[in-house]
Amino acid sequence: MQILAVKTGTEWDATHERPMREISVLLRFRVENYASLLEEQELSLIAEEAHEGRRTMRVPGSSLSALPVAAIFGANASGKSNVVRALGYMRRVVLDSHRRWQPDGGVERLPFMLSGAGAERPSTFAVDLVLDEVRYEYGFTVDDSQVLEEWLFSYPHRKRRKLFVRDRGGVFGYGDAFSGRRKVIEDIVRSNSLYLSAGASNNHPLLLRLHSWFRKELRIATEANYAERFAETVQLWETRGREQVEDLLRYADFGVESFDVSEDASSDEEVARLVQALRILHPDSVDEEDLSAWMKSRRTVRLAHRGSEGTVAIDPGLESSGTRTWTGLLGPVVSALNTGSVLVIDELDARLHPLLAARLVALFQEEKTNPLGAQLIFNTHDTSLLSPGSDARLRRDQVWLVEKGHADGPKRAAGASELIALLEYRPRDRVENLEKRYLAGRYGALPYFDEELIESFTSGEERVR
Repeated sequence: MQILAVKTGTEWDATHERPMREISVLLRFRVENYASLLEEQELSLIAEEAHEGRRTMRVPGSSLSALPVAAIFGANASGKSNVVRALGYMRRVVLDSHRRWQPDGGVERLPFMLSGAGAERPSTFAVDLVLDEVRYEYGFTVDDSQVLEEWLFSYPHRKRRKLFVRDRGGVFGYGDAFSGRRKVIEDIVRSNSLYLSAGASNNHPLLLRLHSWFRKELRIATEANYAERFAETVQLWETRGREQVEDLLRYADFGVESFDVSEDASSDEEVARLVQALRILHPDSVDEEDLSAWMKSRRTVRLAHRGSEGTVAIDPGLESSGTRTWTGLLGPVVSALNTGSVLVIDELDARLHPLLAARLVALFQEEKTNPLGAQLIFNTHDTSLLSPGSDARLRRDQVWLVEKGHADGPKRAAGASELIALLEYRPRDRVENLEKRYLAGRYGALPYFDEELIESFTSGEERVR
């Protein structure tokens, strides 16, 4: 059953404002010393085997293919969310370091904090991606005060070609293929901002394109940006994505048919009364023009449910947590599929039925619903997605596991997370039940329960006695 018709051609997407024929592909993400990710960890979306019937993407100039989906499993507090946050951090540094960070404010970062090694060591972030048929590698290294290193390479003919390199002495080196106003950008970049960010602000074509990928084509969905994601869903419904959004609303079987959007603008008299009151309470902090514009452009958004006597509009705050989660994901999902973007979701299974979560994953796996090669990266506890009968159809090279070191463990520092490819355990994809063997502990990345603590546990009443 086709539940989503994806737009193709040269039509422009209303949310991201870029031609839909431009397809980007993320191949690898590498991080070192961010939160619990102390040692270097790499997440790869390069296919390690043939994926018949799945939407894989060819890597130009190579025999490689990129995967449409990567799933991360692990115990609570193992560090799964930190992989998502690390990607979000890299995106934020690219977008904000030149425009928003204070010149003398150093670098905002979150190193490993469970040992002195984290604070003393720098943090590194890098991506390997394809933009407009060319493969690039971009990354940077920072400490608490400055950008220590930054680099950009391309692979036009399977060979690595330097575009620019920034070393720890603040010296820039350029390759012959990197043209443009290089020295102008070099003069305006600060010690705590990225050359990429400064170059994009100066309209350097290549750097602007790479910056655009981070801004428009790398999407991060977390609990913290739910309001923004819900607003995107409503915006798509109001513009070019109404049919797609409504298809997915109905498909989820929440009883929701559509959105009900009504203007809730304040009258001139209401605005005047509020401004007068705020002048008395906060005489130095009232921007009357902004306040007036906001009050006159307010809207009320409700969800339209089908009932026995017609549709009823219900406030989103009264909806179930599952309905709110789904409506907050529809905008990013539809946008990613319509533009061939990368969508990263923290805790995909949170508040969604396993069958619905599996169908969402399937949207990215199937050629029919993902013709532009969008990619989905997510973390989850939902082991049913590993089941051979799951609609998610995850293969072994699409599965990653996160384990955290313990104080008495030999492999890694206490509290440090390790990202492990399921392929390292050499599972036999066609004969092994990945879910069953994972839950049986064959692949690790499970919570450890000290049963002695339960055996010695007593209730509050017993303790009083």
